[in-house]
Amino acid sequence: MKGSTRRTFVKTLGIGAASLLLNPARFSYAAGQAPFRCLIMMEGNGLIPRFVASNATIAAINAAGGNIGPNDYGDLNNRYAHNSVLQVPNAGLSSASALQSLAPQFSGDLSIEEDTRVVLGLSSKVAGGGHSSHFGALTCSPGAARVPSMPSVDHILGRIPLVRGASPFDVVRLGIQSSTTTPFNYSTCASGDRAPVPLICNPQIAYANLFGSVAPGDSANVFRNQGKLLDFVRADVDATLQELNGKPQLQNKIERYGEAVETLTVRHQTILGMETQLRAVAPDGPGVSPLYASTHSLDHLEAMFDLTKAAFLGGLTNVAVIGSGTGGAFNLNYDRIGLGQIGRHDICHANDYTALNAITSYQVGLVAKLAKDLKATPEGSGNMLDNTVIIYMSDNGEKHHSNSNEWPMLIIGGSNHGFGSGNRSIVYPRVGKANNRQVSNIFSTLTHAAGSGVDNFGNDIRRVASGPLSDLWSA
Repeated sequence: MKGSTRRTFVKTLGIGAASLLLNPARFSYAAGQAPFRCLIMMEGNGLIPRFVASNATIAAINAAGGNIGPNDYGDLNNRYAHNSVLQVPNAGLSSASALQSLAPQFSGDLSIEEDTRVVLGLSSKVAGGGHSSHFGALTCSPGAARVPSMPSVDHILGRIPLVRGASPFDVVRLGIQSSTTTPFNYSTCASGDRAPVPLICNPQIAYANLFGSVAPGDSANVFRNQGKLLDFVRADVDATLQELNGKPQLQNKIERYGEAVETLTVRHQTILGMETQLRAVAPDGPGVSPLYASTHSLDHLEAMFDLTKAAFLGGLTNVAVIGSGTGGAFNLNYDRIGLGQIGRHDICHANDYTALNAITSYQVGLVAKLAKDLKATPEGSGNMLDNTVIIYMSDNGEKHHSNSNEWPMLIIGGSNHGFGSGNRSIVYPRVGKANNRQVSNIFSTLTHAAGSGVDNFGNDIRRVASGPLSDLWSA
């Protein structure tokens, strides 16, 4: 296909996308379908299972022959004795030390306890462990020298037409690193073999990328002028293609480059056409909110949550990833929540579980706030949380030096997409048992819920059984 034909196709797609976004019924799907959204929040360097296991959950594990004592942290997997999947209904999830924010925090606050499931016992040995599995966490595959070999689940979801819809971004990827001056993280998400894609770790860059078109002052003009630059580049591509006529290898490279420029042009034009709805949801940005100028990583994390919520509300994307010190950035400082200047690595080596619980509790609190805001937002016959699946997980499993035997998760929302009742725990048998299941099964479940099922997600040579988790989800 010649470059001009490719560009005509993309331009036509762009016009259609823009018209859908301007349509007040842009969330309307075919009869019986609902919009699908997904947010994956990742805590870098371990999520302690005990922090998300309620009292009833621990009691049920022990009643089934387990041996979990009051001071057992880290890998609980080797203390499980059950052989079949253990379902714990009415689990009182908010009694878990890091899950108190699921319950109402003040008068008039919502509860999301009935919208939440805790999943324990999943393994992902193929991803590796240690301080971080890097790309392995979201791809469920091994990576040579920290190089991805497969696309991550966010990329897969963002490419499903019924998920992408008319949104200008397939995926919004945000995060924080050990240093507040690090702009990007290239070690968490991927679009394919040897193709990392970044988390934006600078909140000012993230704001400009998402809401620059409606930012105050000269920022909106800067965003609009980007269109002129794209027009210039497109003209240069056209001229170069004409000069390369008869040189197919070089021409093919320039055509691919031209397609990328066209995609950016479509996105730019689409966002400009969304001005009214973006103004209605845009959060306070740089120069207004103190979060952006802060030197505290957790202030930046809070800004990233504000941006993600607004991106969902404004229709900028239906898939998002937020990483907190993922991909090997395991020395975050948590002085923002009163833990002093000590970094996460030293906190872990000191076995300071009180501090680690405070970190997880704070981050789950940000997730809970976003989920409650979505629950308070009507959509269709229900609310936005009914159509949104939020996963809280780690990028390496259950502890600082993880062995990947256990990857605890929270699954919040998604009732309109087959995720069953909440306020329950689902505990899979330990590694080596016939009914042990893998993180890749969770991601297969997401693809099925999104309407484009992948039974064998990633490249998990240790997968026990393929397909989605019927204990968690049903079509």
